[in-house]
Amino acid sequence: MADKQWVNRANCIRCYYEIIELLEDKSVYFEETYGTQPLFKAGLHFGHVITGEMGIVKREIVYSGDVLNTASRIQSLCNEMNTDILLSNNLLKQIDLKFLDKEFKSVGNITLRGKQQKIELVTPC
Repeated sequence: MADKQWVNRANCIRCYYEIIELLEDKSVYFEETYGTQPLFKAGLHFGHVITGEMGIVKREIVYSGDVLNTASRIQSLCNEMNTDILLSNNLLKQIDLKFLDKEFKSVGNITLRGKQQKIELVTPC
């Protein structure tokens, strides 16, 4: 079982913002080299994931579990919710907010595609 302190310290959310900052620092390079800026959106969730190593000739680590599907469904709602990052309230409850310089607001209890139970989603204010 993973050490809960890494979730508690909000590393997943802080990582997202550090990547955004790095991309902004390189914005001139991207614009001059490619004529565009890389953008991405994130959906974050909390739960157990199964990991395994697959393959004989070409080995790769594979992750599986409902939490990955749920995170993907959350991320797919970013455009609809007009935000670049959404997370489940289940994840937010695990985090000690003193590690973040952010406040969060609920965007509602949403039924995700392929799911029966609603899940509360939050986004930074």
